[in-house]
Amino acid sequence: MGAFLANGAALIALMAFIANGWRGGVFTLPLHGFAEAGIKFVAGLGLALAALGTTYLSQYAGGINPGESRTFAVAINALSCVLVASSYGFLVWGGVAVWEVIRAIV
Repeated sequence: MGAFLANGAALIALMAFIANGWRGGVFTLPLHGFAEAGIKFVAGLGLALAALGTTYLSQYAGGINPGESRTFAVAINALSCVLVASSYGFLVWGGVAVWEVIRAIV
């Protein structure tokens, strides 16, 4: 849930920053870099949602028949951990992309 909130907040802050800059006439350069960063945040949101779904799936699989589905539940739980880590990776990658665009403007 934290990865979902972090990526969503970053995307909202990015959109507010762009809107404020255009309204004030600050931005005069093409800002395709902000769009690329936004796509990375959206990808992070998608990964976080997938992780949320796999978390519920692993708990469901572990509760059905603990003996037989334990291996499946552990595998799905590991997938969930990878998805969360990837989501945070996209958050950092998008943040770096935003930083590079801001440095180019300033």
